[in-house]
Amino acid sequence: METKNRTRRAAALRRAVQAARPPIDVLEPRLLFAVFNVAAGGSIQTAINSAAASPDSSSTINVAAGTYAEQLTITSPKTLSITGVGPTTIIKPTSLNPAITFPTTGLGGSSPHQSVVGVLDNANVTISSLKID
Repeated sequence: METKNRTRRAAALRRAVQAARPPIDVLEPRLLFAVFNVAAGGSIQTAINSAAASPDSSSTINVAAGTYAEQLTITSPKTLSITGVGPTTIIKPTSLNPAITFPTTGLGGSSPHQSVVGVLDNANVTISSLKID
């Protein structure tokens, strides 16, 4: 009789534990987030390209203090945050590549336009703490 009671209590305990656990399909979906760091002397464009190629839906690029002689093109449909870290971070290309142009239709300028940082194709980009010269 006692073995039967223990079996019943064990079964009741298992049912109580299972009832307390939420089913897996109730868990909220998670967004993936990646962080890329650009060291002094590195390439911001390389980090942008890596973020665009990553499976993550959102990325942050931290750029170390320094001067970067780059012309940047951002076309990723992902959410991207580019932040300067340190006292002064400057993007100042030595010259603009004439092959990289951006349309200015409706912006009141001549078309095409050369730009230090080009954000195209509805890219969702935030740029902060960077001086673009």
